[in-house]
Amino acid sequence: LANDPALPPAAARPEAVRESLTYNDVEIMRALSEESYVYGNLTGLTDKTGLARDLVSTRLGVLKSLGLIETRINDKSILHWYVSPKGKQMLGEILAGQEDR
Repeated sequence: LANDPALPPAAARPEAVRESLTYNDVEIMRALSEESYVYGNLTGLTDKTGLARDLVSTRLGVLKSLGLIETRINDKSILHWYVSPKGKQMLGEILAGQEDR
């Protein structure tokens, strides 16, 4: 079924992307979106979320491939992550959905 060419890829279906996100993914995105922390680096994210560095690193790659976060390199050549407009919209929907429960 997953290889059915008639079905759009998961990235094209927001509900499929949202269902593929883990609790940790939401925590990483929330950490990236908070306060002056618009651009997060890996060390800062592991400190803020309390998640293992390997897990955060892996999930950042997944979130980027889904188009929910983006990267930039600062003037010290350090990679920083931030939530994309698509990611901000999805995070808002997820958090609003949690408040409804």
